[in-house]
Amino acid sequence: MFTGNIADFARSVRTFSDSAPALSGNQSRVAAARRVGHDGREPLAPRRDGTMKFSVDSFLSDLLAANEDAAPRHAVCEVVARAVSQPEAMAAAFGPLTQGHSTVLHRSSDLLVLHIVWPPELSVEPHEHNLWAVMGIYRGVEDNTFYRRTEGGGIERQSTVRLEPRDTRIMGEEAIHAVDIPALTPTGAIHVYGGDLFTVARSEFDPGTREERPFDWKKSERQFAEMNARWTATVS
Repeated sequence: MFTGNIADFARSVRTFSDSAPALSGNQSRVAAARRVGHDGREPLAPRRDGTMKFSVDSFLSDLLAANEDAAPRHAVCEVVARAVSQPEAMAAAFGPLTQGHSTVLHRSSDLLVLHIVWPPELSVEPHEHNLWAVMGIYRGVEDNTFYRRTEGGGIERQSTVRLEPRDTRIMGEEAIHAVDIPALTPTGAIHVYGGDLFTVARSEFDPGTREERPFDWKKSERQFAEMNARWTATVS
């Protein structure tokens, strides 16, 4: 298992499939089948006081098992949906959202799992991932604007979807979207990718001209750092 903080990744990690249905609230809890990890423990277990405890290790074990499924993106979505159905338990496990970051929980050639904290008022330019992915929210709000390619080589806007705590969504390989954090509070999320996003060739799009260009990791690192500095300055 590979772990570490990687701020240079944090502006680039969301792409949704326009055709994939969102799971939220009771729908998430019903759709998320109970899975037991390789370590034999449940990711969510009741405490003596009746609250739920979230185990990161068991959660990762479930994700690795789900990735071996015949339909891995849907199996992974079930695991993530069950986890975010208890946002307080996840918040207790990951701690206070005091600084924006992207932490690698697992990295391999066929699966990347990230815990992400997005700073308030963050904006992410339109981009693609070229991988399927699953996203779950346990804190905050995230607005996603979807685009499609045009015959002229650009992109055009399709729709905007808001994700809130307990929401889970499958993301398609060909999707293009922009992300905005509209609230004055941070957003906590789990992102799972069906491959190593750090090594995949992909594009971003100028928000004004919508011209396509190679994804720029260095620029993303600078922009995320600027937003994070502005946030920490307001709370210090």
